[in-house]
Amino acid sequence: MHNADLAYIHQKNLLKIECCSIRSEVEVTGVDTKLEQYAKSYANQRRNDCALEHSNGPYGENIFWGGGTGWKPAQAVKAWVEEVQWYNYSENSCADGQMCGHYTQIVWNTTTKVGRASVTCIDDKGTFMLQL
Repeated sequence: MHNADLAYIHQKNLLKIECCSIRSEVEVTGVDTKLEQYAKSYANQRRNDCALEHSNGPYGENIFWGGGTGWKPAQAVKAWVEEVQWYNYSENSCADGQMCGHYTQIVWNTTTKVGRASVTCIDDKGTFMLQL
């Protein structure tokens, strides 16, 4: 596993604890090569248009778009985790008109491995990231 992968996983676990005041019974411990290959393949499909569209594939996924370049994976994770403000624990639902599915994907307690990818889109269309 690369240092960038380790840093990403560590940051993801820290954000789960800090922002959500929870510690999942199971923390993300590594990168799954099959998931990573899928993520890279789909991210490369988005390189031309940078469209914020899900792959509709077999995995749960979070997608992120940022204008320009220089975006770090931890920034995408932070954006997803911030959806906690719209999550209702007692009803296991999102506030009306809000999105919190990215948050629930991040804190899902049975997730132990992830796959991720990031591409800079052509013609200055921004940065597209995907996490499975």
